[in-house]
Amino acid sequence: MTLEQIEERIANLSNRINGINTWIKNNPQVTDPNVYEIMDCNVQYAEVVAELVAYYNEQGWPEINEETGDMMLEKNWPRSARVADLPYLHPDLANCFLGLCTMETLREFPTHPFIQKPESYDMYATLRMRQLTGTYVLGKTEEDRRIKRELICKSMSVPFYIWQVQRTEPNYQFDNEQEFNGMKDMFALYEASEEPCQYKIQIQNLLSKIEENSKFKEQKTADKPKQNKKN
Repeated sequence: MTLEQIEERIANLSNRINGINTWIKNNPQVTDPNVYEIMDCNVQYAEVVAELVAYYNEQGWPEINEETGDMMLEKNWPRSARVADLPYLHPDLANCFLGLCTMETLREFPTHPFIQKPESYDMYATLRMRQLTGTYVLGKTEEDRRIKRELICKSMSVPFYIWQVQRTEPNYQFDNEQEFNGMKDMFALYEASEEPCQYKIQIQNLLSKIEENSKFKEQKTADKPKQNKKN
């Protein structure tokens, strides 16, 4: 992928994030976060950072001037750029991250009760760390990337939906077994395409939370054959 193509993706993502933030501000009556949308923006940000890192690792990192603060030096000390410098090298990338932070602040996302649950926080915090360090693993094909992105988003948004409903219906049990099986199929494809799987533990834990709060878990328990007791 060329640098121009990466920068175009960054610009498109920046415009999308700004549009979402404008909608949130214009619709104060909607208070719950759109977890799928927020996670999708975060994953796409992690992707473009990883694309930049891959590009510069192959083409060579540019030199920038380091502010030394040493009065004995007449000029700044040049050094090779690193991941932390990417927002400086690409202002639209800085706009993306600022937009993400604004989006999460508007929705009180990092401190939201759902995000504070161990499984949710682990996924969110791990993704943020991968963004900042440029270590998000890109799939070999666009389809691999799409599956990984959708799986990360759905593994957060489905448990969030369950949490939402259970606020008013404490006994609610998730009943969309078709959707859950589709997620498990995606997980199998993800495991086959990436070794080691970067988010395997996080996704497994979130899928377990879905199953724990589902009707089909009860059905599977009821369908288990009873063992004969030995005298």
